[in-house]
This record gives sequence, C-alpha cells and structure tokens, in this order.
Amino acid sequence: MESILYTQLNPDDCNIQDVEFERGINRFMERYMTSFPLSLLEKDYDRWELQPLGTCEVESEFPADSDDCHEVFFVIDIYGERHEFADECDAEYFAQEQNEEEEQNRLGFPWAHNCCFMPEDNIRDEELRAAGFTIALYTDSDGDQVRLCGIDSCGYSFMGAHFSKLCAIVYHRWGRAVQTVDGLRLIEFPKTGGE
Repeated sequence: MESILYTQLNPDDCNIQDVEFERGINRFMERYMTSFPLSLLEKDYDRWELQPLGTCEVESEFPADSDDCHEVFFVIDIYGERHEFADECDAEYFAQEQNEEEEQNRLGFPWAHNCCFMPEDNIRDEELRAAGFTIALYTDSDGDQVRLCGIDSCGYSFMGAHFSKLCAIVYHRWGRAVQTVDGLRLIEFPKTGGE
C-alpha cells in the first residue's frame, strides 16, 4: 500500500489539505474520543488529578565528535531548543524551571476549552500529549477514576492542530490506512535530524 507524509495532509498543523482525510478525522474523533461539556462534571478541585504540562527531562550522551569521554547532559526546552550542561544537577534544575513555567502558563482548570474528551483505552497517554492534549484523572461521586483529556488553549483550529495529529499518530501505530482523495494511504512522518 502507498504511503503519504502527514505534512502533505496538514502542512502547517492548521489547514488540512485533504477533504477525505478531514472526514476520517471526524469519524476517528466520534469513535475513539467521546466528547462532552465540562459543565457536566463537578469543578471540585479535589476530584481532579492533572498530569503536569511540562515534559522537559534531562538526557545525556557522549559526543561522537569529541576525543574526551565526558558525558554531556542536555534538556530540550518547551520551545524545542536544546540546552547543554556539563553538570547533571544544572540540567535537572533547568528542566524543573521549564516545567514550572509551563504549569504557570495553564490557561484554565482543568482546560481553557469548555469541552473534554474520554479517549478509548487503545489510545496511549504519550499519543495524546504528542497531539497537544492535557490528561487528567477525574474521580466521580462513586470514587471511580476516569481518564479524561482536553485542550488548554483557544482561538485556532483544534481539528488541524490536535485532532488530525492524534488521528495520524494513532493510525500510524496501528498500521491502519487513512482515506485520502487519492485512495487509502499509510501515514508516515517526516524524518527528524536525530533519526
């Protein structure tokens, strides 16, 4: 089966270029991401356990282009830029600062958008985060916890920026083709510099 790059379907993470793919995103969201208004849930803060927004972590490597055997510690910040450190403690402090800054930028509780989603179990947390969703556990009045997610933002196309990316990521992992105007295609992602 032929493949198609995700960037051909949605080059700017906003304007989906393929009407058949867009229809498929709607079907994906209806089937795997049940949505409902937040007003149906109690706003009691004790019922919510929000996963942290910040995902900065310390990583390390031994530079291949260097003769010395000194480990280099680095952190990819919230803007995708790499910061290198000679000392692991300095790197950990920087990562913590970045994560705290991200938490301070939270727009609403639990999300600015007045809607939440209940993803099916076959959608992984890391896939939701990669598509820009914030995850929370909600404890209902019976004491049962439910995994919910939402978007802590507003003022742009959620379909283009989040829903299409989640659909593409999940279908790629499942090995499932998406319908495009040119027929069924397997979604591939552009290679990054580290691959």
